[in-house]
Amino acid sequence: MNFKKRIDNIQEFKQIISHEPYYKNPILPYSQEEDFKELREFFKGKTVAIVGPAGDLIGQNKGEEIDSYDIVCKVGSMYTINDSDNYGSRMDVLFNGCFPDHYKIDDFKNHNIKRIICPIKCCMPNLLDIHKRDIYKFYTDLKKYHTDISFNNISLFSCYIDNVMKTRATIGSFAILFLLHMNLKEIGI
Repeated sequence: MNFKKRIDNIQEFKQIISHEPYYKNPILPYSQEEDFKELREFFKGKTVAIVGPAGDLIGQNKGEEIDSYDIVCKVGSMYTINDSDNYGSRMDVLFNGCFPDHYKIDDFKNHNIKRIICPIKCCMPNLLDIHKRDIYKFYTDLKKYHTDISFNNISLFSCYIDNVMKTRATIGSFAILFLLHMNLKEIGI
């Protein structure tokens, strides 16, 4: 992936986050290099299923097929869907916004989530999103509370995608784009 994984100064920051409204200024330098290195190794050569809360999966009995992939990724609040016949039972990765006004600190407990990936652009230290939420603080609080879950913050990739595509991607579309940039053996959507 050819994009900045580290921000060293305010000019770089303003260029990278140009399509996202925000409040305050980040604490710099800021790096996500280790997160990306870890994720490249985690996904390398694997078969990966990405599953969203699509209503048309109900009655399709795809759960066994979904669970047959090396890694099963789900998005948003999929951890609340208890329908293994149609959506599979595994949740190796949850792409989640870590929004402090949508989730409570213990929401992810007892759902067998192995890894949470936060793609939200404002998930950087000393930055607030358009709704003045401190996503980075909530993300770090989640990491401290859920020591049994691995966490990765890849907000800089989200900034890159939005700058290239001149848009603001949803968590689901961002998750697919991110996985397409990984060195996977196969992806099932």
